[in-house]
Amino acid sequence: KLLISSQNYITTLSEDYFQYLKNIYLIDLSFNKISKIQLIGVTSLFKNPIRLRYLYLNNNLLTSNHLYLINVNSIINLISFNLSFNNISYLNKQMFNKLEKLIILDLSFNPIRAIETLAINDLIMLSHFHLIFSLNNTNLQNFSNIFQNNFINNS
Repeated sequence: KLLISSQNYITTLSEDYFQYLKNIYLIDLSFNKISKIQLIGVTSLFKNPIRLRYLYLNNNLLTSNHLYLINVNSIINLISFNLSFNNISYLNKQMFNKLEKLIILDLSFNPIRAIETLAINDLIMLSHFHLIFSLNNTNLQNFSNIFQNNFINNS
């Protein structure tokens, strides 16, 4: 099952949208105007574990704080997560720590200023990490210890 709602001017996500989508395979909400995640009485966008494998939230207005509300504990089967072209400014370990099956993570063209040490260390299957910056975004200072167990240093 697929949910494709790209280019629809969606501005708000609510936990109600996904509550009955336990067998959903792909959610594409790219190219919207999502800037708010509304949760009433719950702490995450995905309340129950679902079979979601592909989640496309690229080209929206999401921030780092929105990533906490997505709740990676319920989307542990995710293999591709596209968050490019948003307003994400920092990354920490709690944002991705349960996504052990994730293969592709795209965070390109976000105004990222800080990445916590070992922020993606638990992503043991990660083979495609996209972190492309525009020329006017040179705020990220330090990459040390981010990829400690993920990639082999050939130097």
